[in-house]
Amino acid sequence: MHGIHATDDKEGERMNADQSSTRVTQIKWAAAAVGGLVFVFIVWPFNSVPTGSRGVVTQFGKIVGIEPEGLAVLPPWRKLSNFTK
Repeated sequence: MHGIHATDDKEGERMNADQSSTRVTQIKWAAAAVGGLVFVFIVWPFNSVPTGSRGVVTQFGKIVGIEPEGLAVLPPWRKLSNFTK
């Protein structure tokens, strides 16, 4: 009888190790997803102002600047609206 319980204990330990490994994998995937979202949030501030237009920069609804044609890099709390000349 003692030998049977020892085998069951080893199988139980293996199952716990598999569950722990699965949990670590899930945590790694979650961390990668959060890291990806942070990356997108950081890269997202790149805006384009088309040729023949001006970009009006607003912050919480208040106009805070005008951007010329081309690439405009703005912090996430500012918004760019394009207007033609």
